[in-house]
Amino acid sequence: MITTELVAYIKTEIAKGRTREEIHKNLISGGGWTEDDLSEAFKEIIPMPKVVPPIVKPIVPIDSTVPTISASVSTSFAPPATTAPKITPPSFTPVSNFAPKMVPPSFIPPQSSMLVKPAHAPHLFFRFFKFLIIFLIIGGLGLGYWFYRAPINNFIVGSGGVVEKLKGLNLPFLNAKQEVVNPPVKDEPTPPAPPVIKTVKDCGVDTTAILGVPANYDYKTNIVLSCLGQSITNCEDAKGTLNDVFFPTIFEISKIDNNCNFKISYPVDKNLIDPAGNNLALKYISCPVNIVEAPDLTNLAKYANDVYVYGILGVFAKNGLDQSKIQALGCSGDYIDLMIASYQNSPGTVGFNTTISGNKEDLVSLSILPGAKVSGTIKFTGSVKNNYFFEGNIGVNILDANKKLLRNGYANSTSDWMTTEPVSFKGTIDFTSIKKGSVYIQIKNNDPSGLPGRTKTILIPVVVY
Repeated sequence: MITTELVAYIKTEIAKGRTREEIHKNLISGGGWTEDDLSEAFKEIIPMPKVVPPIVKPIVPIDSTVPTISASVSTSFAPPATTAPKITPPSFTPVSNFAPKMVPPSFIPPQSSMLVKPAHAPHLFFRFFKFLIIFLIIGGLGLGYWFYRAPINNFIVGSGGVVEKLKGLNLPFLNAKQEVVNPPVKDEPTPPAPPVIKTVKDCGVDTTAILGVPANYDYKTNIVLSCLGQSITNCEDAKGTLNDVFFPTIFEISKIDNNCNFKISYPVDKNLIDPAGNNLALKYISCPVNIVEAPDLTNLAKYANDVYVYGILGVFAKNGLDQSKIQALGCSGDYIDLMIASYQNSPGTVGFNTTISGNKEDLVSLSILPGAKVSGTIKFTGSVKNNYFFEGNIGVNILDANKKLLRNGYANSTSDWMTTEPVSFKGTIDFTSIKKGSVYIQIKNNDPSGLPGRTKTILIPVVVY
């Protein structure tokens, strides 16, 4: 279907002297019009002339009697007797029907060499002389320009040259600009954008203990952590599952608004319950990667582990459990509320100390958080550094609020214990029959010498309820 804009555009282009083919090409390639639209538009602008049928005159019959034509060849057209054979002229007889007669080729007399004078070619020297003159003129002009090109260029295009002077005259033909009229574009609905399919790299599932096990930082040992560390470095969407009993284990990397973020969450089938009785399934924390302090970028597996530990523990310790500070860093998720609530005092307990004391710098992690409400038998995991083990064992005791021993206990290492690096451990602690109130979990080094000066302890306050 044609529009008034299309007709007006074609008329304007024709007035400018454009051919129909040029207008047709511009509208097909740049405007989106069809052949039918353009044919209809051109018919309206340039109507086709009416075709008048030719007048057919009736054929008048000719008398069937045609006189005999006596053909005789004049001697002026006859070839010399010495150069060509004598040609016998044909005879014609009357015919009943009118029809043209064909003259046989043998009737055409040969051309005499005296009638046409052959043209003589120009003299070779004259042609060479003309070429030499033209070559010398062009060569002289080129040679002259080569030696005097600087002043010639300056005279034409330099400051105050011919071109600048012509511009200063403000001549209409120099400043005239041809108005460019864009061809009208046929309105067509914009097709919907195809959906963007987001792909997430799967780093797999880890089956080894993570926290406090330096051997697992090696990329050859822990492929999952190495994959996650590479994804953090490249800021690409990735997901992996780590192995921990108490902390969230789904580790994800995502790019949001050109920022690289990590998200750590509990799986949907997690059956852990927090001290307030809430299920921990799907609880998460998400933060920008760049808030992680002093990451080890030389080892991709350890880099991923540093980000993981900072997300589940470090960000809370660094910001003093201040929710507003943590959120100001760009962190979000209900895991933040869970951790802060676990550190709070139990109901009815005023002024209870939630600060870890003793050799607290040796504690890497502990699944029982300071200030947590505890009761009955609890399984726990943790990690400490600086030689707390002997024969793979470490002391884990219960002290009262005055730091007097209430119950002895122990835990077993789950990694190489003969090192000053972090060593992970696990065990069970029994609060059954312990009086309700404030107590301490004591982590004590297992020193076979028994010398008082070599004793090291870490005290974590909890509440029995």
